[in-house]
Amino acid sequence: MALHAMLDGRPADDMALLVARTRALDADSVAIWDLPDDPVVVGRIRAQLSDQLRA
Repeated sequence: MALHAMLDGRPADDMALLVARTRALDADSVAIWDLPDDPVVVGRIRAQLSDQLRA
């Protein structure tokens, strides 16, 4: 329901990551990545995400 409300029309893919927080985070606690539309990057991004969460 939340994704439907945020999207205009039908999405081009079936992947989404929705993150909700109950308080504001400092800028150094937030990671934003623009990812290419290429399945080859999935393994690399998973590793980067794991590293970020450990930090």
